[in-house]
Amino acid sequence: SNVTNFSGTFYGTTNLQSVPLWDTSKGTNMNRMFQLSGIVSAPSYNTANVTDMSLMFYQASSLRTVPTYNTAKVTTMNAMLQTTPSLISVPAFNTGNVTDFSAFLNSSGAQYFEGNLNTNKALSFSNFCSSSKNLVNIPAFNLSNVTAAGTGFSSAKQLSSVNCTGLKVSTDYSNGLLGKSALETIMTNSGTGNGTQTIFY
Repeated sequence: SNVTNFSGTFYGTTNLQSVPLWDTSKGTNMNRMFQLSGIVSAPSYNTANVTDMSLMFYQASSLRTVPTYNTAKVTTMNAMLQTTPSLISVPAFNTGNVTDFSAFLNSSGAQYFEGNLNTNKALSFSNFCSSSKNLVNIPAFNLSNVTAAGTGFSSAKQLSSVNCTGLKVSTDYSNGLLGKSALETIMTNSGTGNGTQTIFY
């Protein structure tokens, strides 16, 4: 097959439970491929050349399992597994080139990660696993290049700890009552010293 674009192929096929095992070896775009589909187990496609998996399984409410795809070339996983309430776990994808993890696992039913995720190149981490209320553990993340991480872990109520390194925090206290040195001391002592804090005063 010479098909490169599989975007939206099974979009909205709510009664779909299984799909043909096509030759997807030349595919580069799987954006929204199974959005709103009824599949239970994702097919074991060749994804060696895929760069875009954004919203790939978004709102696939019956999805339970996803194979460990070859994701070495993928750069965006934005909302890839968002709103997948039946999902059991997150595969140990190769994410060394992914820059966008925003809403990756937002509102999912996943309980755990099967392995580590390489986040060294991540730029966006907003809503990463927010509202994933069954999630009990996550791997350690390097967020040293992240510029947007708002509500990354909010409402993930089963999480007892989050281990992130390199996260940069910028805070504007120009109208505050405390001096700059006092604020720096507070932030260091509050446990945010693992990252870099820039205080504008």
